[in-house]
Amino acid sequence: MEEFVITVNGKGHLTRRESFDLEFKQAFHYGDSLHEYVRSLVGMANNRGGQIIFGIQDSPRIPVGLQNDKFENLDPTKLNAVILEYFSSDLSYVIESFEWGGKAFGVLKVSEARVKPVICRKSHGRKLREGAVYYRYRGETKEIRYAELAALMDHEREKEKRLWMDHIKKIGDVGPAHVHILDTASGEMNVGSS
Repeated sequence: MEEFVITVNGKGHLTRRESFDLEFKQAFHYGDSLHEYVRSLVGMANNRGGQIIFGIQDSPRIPVGLQNDKFENLDPTKLNAVILEYFSSDLSYVIESFEWGGKAFGVLKVSEARVKPVICRKSHGRKLREGAVYYRYRGETKEIRYAELAALMDHEREKEKRLWMDHIKKIGDVGPAHVHILDTASGEMNVGSS
């Protein structure tokens, strides 16, 4: 994922806009705002990953920095609690801070989900809806549209097919008599025979 770098024009406005992998927030808050941040992270993870940058004023986009230490003191267990309670799988994310122009900024970066889609397991007010699949579009996170969901599901089926083909090729290379299969769910091992 591309590292975010603050670049401003002559008026002091950011030259970059929000996109499918970038969202700006002026401040960091706890409470219901955590659900909103997680929804954005899940939407990005269901796409190609991305980041939320805290400390950017909206309209116009100006790097104002964070006005308190709430982000700096963010306990990852609070974010994890929301992710695990409301979504079907965990996310791979990092929490970072950086300084620019003597001001502090926060970053939540999320990687593309290994298994998609990440699905909302239960509703929370108007921010989260049970059964929804959130997806990051250019400049907004919303429920996924049919075309993107169909493409996402096709891609997941293709990944599984490739995995099966890789396994079959390995069995062919060593011969079925020399293959041992470990069932990690039951702990049993099946040993090939000649």
